[in-house]
Amino acid sequence: MSGQCLGKEADLAAHGSGALSISRLEPSEQEIRLIRVDTAAVSVRIQISRKYAGQPADVDFRFTRIWKRVCGRLRSPILASSPNRLRS
Repeated sequence: MSGQCLGKEADLAAHGSGALSISRLEPSEQEIRLIRVDTAAVSVRIQISRKYAGQPADVDFRFTRIWKRVCGRLRSPILASSPNRLRS
């Protein structure tokens, strides 16, 4: 992939067609911050090895989500969900 943004439908189609395949997901640096009794921010770094249209690439992302307990169940994203590509 060349920095293009894929929407949810295009992302699912790429996986479904086999154009995009993931061979490794390696999480690290997980951080959980309690914001309130019922709300937390969770951040995790994930290193991904993948192929898109036959071209291999290793990418490094940090995913951040805000979780909130609503009616006894955890819900996400409540306020934010953000994947950010980290620079090498």
